[in-house]
Amino acid sequence: MNMQTRLDSLRLATRLGWSAQLPVGASEHARQEFEADAERARTSPGDATLPGILQRAAEQSDWSERDVHGILERAATTPSSAVCELLTSTVQAGIGATFLGTADPTAGLATEVDLLDFRVNKRAILVGERLAATARGAEFKEVAFPATLEETRLFRFGGQFFLDEQEIAGDRVGFLSAAVESITRSCGFVKGDLVASVLLANADLRDEVPLFDADHANLGVGVLGKDTLAAALCAMALQVGPDGAPLNVRGRTLLVPPALEGAAREAIRALEIQDASPEMRIGLKVDARLSIGVTDPRDATAYEGSQTAWFLFADPLQAPVLEMCFLQGTNRTPVARSWNPDRGGQWGVGFSIAFDVGCTALGFRGAYMSSGAGS
Repeated sequence: MNMQTRLDSLRLATRLGWSAQLPVGASEHARQEFEADAERARTSPGDATLPGILQRAAEQSDWSERDVHGILERAATTPSSAVCELLTSTVQAGIGATFLGTADPTAGLATEVDLLDFRVNKRAILVGERLAATARGAEFKEVAFPATLEETRLFRFGGQFFLDEQEIAGDRVGFLSAAVESITRSCGFVKGDLVASVLLANADLRDEVPLFDADHANLGVGVLGKDTLAAALCAMALQVGPDGAPLNVRGRTLLVPPALEGAAREAIRALEIQDASPEMRIGLKVDARLSIGVTDPRDATAYEGSQTAWFLFADPLQAPVLEMCFLQGTNRTPVARSWNPDRGGQWGVGFSIAFDVGCTALGFRGAYMSSGAGS
């Protein structure tokens, strides 16, 4: 088998995340090679690195050690080569695996949406009126959808690193893996920083009332405990739509700083009903940003935290409050691109990793905050 055919098979395997699927129309020979590569990656994930891939290719073909070394050198100095593309695909696959394998700090707190571009977008929560009975022969009632438009936009966060030709040829895959993992985890931190910034800023919504406010019936002062958590659940359940009809919103996630984790667990246990249905259970999230404070990654504004404040959120699909937005086409994950140094005195290949994401508050009915200061 020639070198290019083997590289094509390996490149496809890496790009598709080592899943044994090929594009329609692939030859039977290519399919067999690909499936064999995918099976090796599944059973020996530690070998799914560029030098390891090339070494396996050499063992199954007429490549010599000198061939492999030459391919690695061309990957470092020729970004358009098949191997450089393979290396970029390997980095992207590593980003996806690390990002999806990291705990999402926004799970249970925010909805997600894709935006087409970086312009300011108008987003809304539509809360429709109740339906009315329709008499025989009568027209249906026209349902109005009062909408409160909030502005949101994407921000690009990114980092880069450079892989010297000697590091590639020297088989220093540990550096590449560590760099990819570090930058990818930083992208995950951005999501948590954005959510914490929105909560601690407590900025005005379009109704010119802060997100958490007495006028929104979602702000308290009680110290976290069984009774105050029950009061928060009650306040959320009594939220009404623009037409005054009850929404029956149920609190599902309790968000607290580390100092309140013990009190939160006790309060949840005290209110939990034995054999309760899943929709009646309360989950717990602990975030140190709430006590330490956070710097908004969008504009470097610093927000102070609190050791006593706590938050309750409804299922974001039932009563959305926070919305994370991502650039369409990125699969809501960081994206990598390769680049070469702009001067001939340095050989190697660089990687830029960008994460396009934003966060805004769309509504208030599905969230409750207590300062924990006591009455």
